[in-house]
Amino acid sequence: FLLVLIPTIFMGATLPVMCKYFATEEANLGQQVGYLYSINTLGAAAGCLFAGYFLIGFFGVLETALVAAGINLLIGLVCIVVFKKAEPGVTCGFGLPKPASVSLQLDKENSLWLAISFLCGFTALAYEVVWTRLLVFGIGSTVYSFSLMLANFLFGITVGGLLIVPFFKRKIDFRLLLTLFQFGIGLYLIFSLYQSNWILSSFIRPFLWDDAITEFWINMRNASALMFVPTVLFGMSFPVLTHLVTKGSQDIGSSLGIVYGMNTLGGIVGSIVAGYLLLPNLGSQQTLVCLSMLNFLSGMLLFATSSLFTGFIRKGAAISLSCLLFLFLLKMPNDLLKEIFLRDSFGKKNPEQLIYLKEGLTTTVAVFNDDRSGFRSKRLILNGINMSADSMNARKYMTLLSYIPLLLVENPKNVLVICFGTG
Repeated sequence: FLLVLIPTIFMGATLPVMCKYFATEEANLGQQVGYLYSINTLGAAAGCLFAGYFLIGFFGVLETALVAAGINLLIGLVCIVVFKKAEPGVTCGFGLPKPASVSLQLDKENSLWLAISFLCGFTALAYEVVWTRLLVFGIGSTVYSFSLMLANFLFGITVGGLLIVPFFKRKIDFRLLLTLFQFGIGLYLIFSLYQSNWILSSFIRPFLWDDAITEFWINMRNASALMFVPTVLFGMSFPVLTHLVTKGSQDIGSSLGIVYGMNTLGGIVGSIVAGYLLLPNLGSQQTLVCLSMLNFLSGMLLFATSSLFTGFIRKGAAISLSCLLFLFLLKMPNDLLKEIFLRDSFGKKNPEQLIYLKEGLTTTVAVFNDDRSGFRSKRLILNGINMSADSMNARKYMTLLSYIPLLLVENPKNVLVICFGTG
């Protein structure tokens, strides 16, 4: 927390400051914010890939952090040189502006937009926590896979920010558009649960890769199939929210900063709640279902408070949809992710051979009866990867592995070897 707090505070303040400087035309505010938001997020996605696939591997973690810090210093110096006002004979001093009261009026309408902004951030980062857990079964758990997952998440937001820009040139109901985005996110998450075995291919053993490019695109396909659609819709939602909140505001920078801050605060709370409360107690499937229900409820709230139709029709439709969702949840199977959990790098296991299955805090554990070698044995699988077995072949290589530490120490007197080279 102490390590990242100060730099992330300045990172969070950067986009509102840029929007204050560049987004100056109220008529084109949505387009300008959309472009800035997309470019900023695209840079984040590129940074994830560049750091994960190149910098850390070639230079190390510390050197990568120093490179990033150097880039920040360079940007700061360029800004000082370009934007300082040169007046001969006048000393240019540095000072912070005096704090001013926020000009955003927190009326009923703006309070709703800020609440939706918070919920968008909450669900987006909570989804990311669960997706990170599930993608282990498709792309592994290395620094490359994490970089790819995060870059894919950010790239989807970038695409969403760019796709929404043309809509600001038209006279449309942005509340209705935001409602459709929320329903779309919820629907795709439910769809992804039912099609999870198709969306996530099995983790490919490294010795079967033809080349690194093949590995990259297979992993990209898995990450994109799982998260691209909802992240695009999240990316389209933020510029719409800023357009709705800042419309008519005299201080665009502070208004946008509040929306951005609420969205980020929601992301912080969402990641904590998902990681510390929902996943440990409910598991991956029920966590995704709960989060998708939040998106559905957000959409129903936006629809119920809109000006479409009459109040009676809106409330009736919202109540009817709530009842349908409740009935759907009652009929929904609770083992939709079982096929993902019941497979390893050799393929899907037979559910009838399952002995034990448990989602833990950091790992999903599965134990099977395995008769692939012609003899009945038990096999331990963690996060979709074979770790250990009690078959004759497995016992042979594990016994041989136990000699390696002994060969590296001259004249050992006391020996203790636990799980060396296996799970």
